[in-house]
Amino acid sequence: MEIKIAIENRVKNIVKLGVIQFTKLKVTSKNDLLLADLEILSSELRAKYLSPADAMDRLNITRSLYQKIGLDPTKTRPSSEALLRRVLKSNPLYQINSLVDTCNFCSLQLLLSLGLYDVSKVFGNVHLRLGRENEGYEGIRKEFINVKQRLTLADEVGPFGNPSADSARTMITGKTTDALFVVFVPADYPVDELQNNVAFIEEKVKQYHNCETIMKKLL
Repeated sequence: MEIKIAIENRVKNIVKLGVIQFTKLKVTSKNDLLLADLEILSSELRAKYLSPADAMDRLNITRSLYQKIGLDPTKTRPSSEALLRRVLKSNPLYQINSLVDTCNFCSLQLLLSLGLYDVSKVFGNVHLRLGRENEGYEGIRKEFINVKQRLTLADEVGPFGNPSADSARTMITGKTTDALFVVFVPADYPVDELQNNVAFIEEKVKQYHNCETIMKKLL
């Protein structure tokens, strides 16, 4: 079933989303082709950027989302920047499973923050909004993540994702067959570029998983 997502009016002038929903996924513990491609990409990034400062033109795209809601992106880093910093330090990326690794590959290639969620663990319609007082969730390999006054995706149960970290509740496992990818960009981000970003993600997910697309749109 197609997930319905809406952006609340309060943040429509701040953020834009690219969303893709996949079905008939077969998530494996690892994909050797993907891991080889990740290693090649990591080498290319280290050759291109000596430090994160060299990539700031691209990283500032997501950083601006944080700044517009009063967050310091140097203290709460976008997930894409955190990944790039690991790569540039030659620290190994966490290898979780084939779909999460694909998400990391796409985030590094695009240098944009992506959310990835198991559709079977999302309940009802989804809204992108600012987190409320005392709202948050258990993170993946992390403690409680506070989303008060932060951009967050929320369903009928509550918040489950943001541009920095996703929740344990909706995380991808080897049993995931339907998944939702979300690309977070500023409201003034070019539509044609976002379309290209979404198409790239769709291409890579299908390349490594031979799945089907249920829904693809920009919001």
